[in-house]
Amino acid sequence: HGFLERGNREFAICIGNPMSVLIAAAVSAEPDKNELGIANALAETKLIEIDGHRVPEAEIVIIAEMTDEEHDEGPFLDTTETQDIVRKQRVAQVKKIFAKPGAVYQALLPGGLEHKLLMGMPREPTIFREVSKVCECKDVSVTPGGCSWLHAAVSIKKKDPDDGRKAIEAAFEGHKSLKHVFVVDEDINIHDPHEIEWAMATRFQGDRDLITKRDKGSSLDPSSDLETRETTKMGFDLTIPSDRDAEGFKKPELPMKLDPKDYLEG
Repeated sequence: HGFLERGNREFAICIGNPMSVLIAAAVSAEPDKNELGIANALAETKLIEIDGHRVPEAEIVIIAEMTDEEHDEGPFLDTTETQDIVRKQRVAQVKKIFAKPGAVYQALLPGGLEHKLLMGMPREPTIFREVSKVCECKDVSVTPGGCSWLHAAVSIKKKDPDDGRKAIEAAFEGHKSLKHVFVVDEDINIHDPHEIEWAMATRFQGDRDLITKRDKGSSLDPSSDLETRETTKMGFDLTIPSDRDAEGFKKPELPMKLDPKDYLEG
């Protein structure tokens, strides 16, 4: 809509872009931010001029014009691997098509790994940035099991008793569509779901460490209110309680050092 408000109707659709452009396009940047500038910061991204438009070196470029007509779009399979709702979207009229010789029409498999990667990965630095404002953040993962969109695991170096709770609130600020967030100590590998579940089993008490709130979430969550987008968000503080001896919550190392060379011949 901001595009139309500025009086722009003609635009270029680029298919088969460099990876830097795909990642930059997946970032929810402010309207005044140049996404091609973001792409060039990731890797040198050369632009070419086609029919008055400066575009990346894509396989196929379609010049189109936005109309005032709207039409039903969808349903599509989304990153949740469920069907998204049908939406009213503007119709574009194709004016010209340009293609490289032997052009490859590259497209995402809806709900597939590439779709999930481009959806979730750009949210990790935004969560990291917000959490770092309130405590020492070590790592963030927007987890595949949470559709690479609705769930995140956050690793922190806990210094104050309320760091876990502050990290939860900050994570929700860093990604507005987040539904559940799991905050763990830095000894937990957030890329291993078994370690996160182990931290929940051994360090978490629901009446003390669970934060819930009713708020707007993601329109992609089929269990939310599809009209208001309201959902119940939950944050799980899986960090070691500050009033307890931390060593009692850690896996002990072997009492002796073992060298395989002492037991293997040759």
